[in-house]
Amino acid sequence: FDASMNSIEGALPDNLCRYGCSTVEDGIFSVDLSSNAIKGTIPPTFLHNSGSDAKLNTIRLNLANNQISGPIPDGLFRPSYAIPSRDIQSDASIVAEHVVLEFQGNNLNGSIPDRIMEVAYPGVDSSMKLDIRENSVTGPLPTYLPANATYSLFASYNRLDGTIPRQWTSAKWQSGTQSC
Repeated sequence: FDASMNSIEGALPDNLCRYGCSTVEDGIFSVDLSSNAIKGTIPPTFLHNSGSDAKLNTIRLNLANNQISGPIPDGLFRPSYAIPSRDIQSDASIVAEHVVLEFQGNNLNGSIPDRIMEVAYPGVDSSMKLDIRENSVTGPLPTYLPANATYSLFASYNRLDGTIPRQWTSAKWQSGTQSC
């Protein structure tokens, strides 16, 4: 679904996958709403699947260059097995081998959720690209980086602080600006 570079206004729906994201063609779930006039926050249940568990090849969510504010939700798409101590949602999970989250050029604030980089079932090689450039994100860099993934993080023009986490020295990083 590509509706980028339009004049779409209003808030994001509470649940984009209300009727199930497990039916997406070719295992690719792609939504591009970049360069519109979308306001409000990213709902924590925005990518929760109301159908059966969805195991996708790729999730691409591009919300860049809108007027979205508030924090990046914890548990945005992460499967419930990964958060045994929290009851985020009882909906079925959405997991993918490759995840691209493009949130640059908005008004996001708060810190980066520590487990945002968790993208797939354990033991599955995966990749994660998170682009949060040109927001007002604060706090430390996330520390949780599963060993089975390759990462890209673009976080310039924010207000991050702290130190480079020790876990980052053993993580696999993708260089350049390529997509996952």
